[in-house]
Amino acid sequence: AGPIPANGSENVVFSGASAFTPPGPGTYVIKAYTALTSDTNRGNDTATTAITVNQIISTFPFVESWNNQGAGWSVKVTANVGNIPIYGLAPATGPKGTAGDTGMRVNFFNGSAGRIEILQSPPLNLSSLTNPVLGFYIAYKTDNGGKSDTIQVMVSTDCGVTFSYASTIYNKSWDSNPSLATRPPSSSSFVPDSAIQWRHETVSLANAAGEGSVILGFRAKSDFGNLAWIDDIIVTDVSGLCTDNITGSSSYSCNPLLTLAFTSIPAPPPGPAK
Repeated sequence: AGPIPANGSENVVFSGASAFTPPGPGTYVIKAYTALTSDTNRGNDTATTAITVNQIISTFPFVESWNNQGAGWSVKVTANVGNIPIYGLAPATGPKGTAGDTGMRVNFFNGSAGRIEILQSPPLNLSSLTNPVLGFYIAYKTDNGGKSDTIQVMVSTDCGVTFSYASTIYNKSWDSNPSLATRPPSSSSFVPDSAIQWRHETVSLANAAGEGSVILGFRAKSDFGNLAWIDDIIVTDVSGLCTDNITGSSSYSCNPLLTLAFTSIPAPPPGPAK
């Protein structure tokens, strides 16, 4: 490539024998600099970046309960609004009712409106899974102003460069139907203190079945509302999955073996704090 003019840029793809092929997990430092013999000060035109290569998860079910402090997980900021991070580990009463359990806190309460971060899983080898499914627990309330924070479940098959929706489109906010909320709005910061404040979610990853390297992404967009929590993530293979969206009181049957009749929707509707 080149020559590159002053203040210019060039995209370079290294492939074949020049491709970046790390021998194993770890942190690798890559430097790019000019090769001009007339350049006597390479220090002012050297770009340095560190790349972390994670171990690929190949054993399932894969479970993440944050007891190992989220080893292999990372956060990608895609809209750097404000200076307060959204994602971080913190204690709360977990889905099993254990007080002081470590969970992934999604800090919409302090994160500036418009800030977007993606919580990225370690790479998963789904090549042996025919019907992969993601399960996790969510807890969330908005503030009294009805701010509509959003969480989406995404998948990437190009090492996190791009993300798209999973087969089950999970794109929930306070005012979506079904709602992201598990509790009514409140002006105080939300920390779960009971197992009943959590809801289990299931997402089909069928569009990533058979892929050798898949990164899951929890895309969070702050509207400066309140706190959300994610815990007890599991990725496994299943023989079948019902994917009906429960949006109202009715009977639901996505296969001939089971029909469920819902008389009401348990998620709290928008309303004042209680």
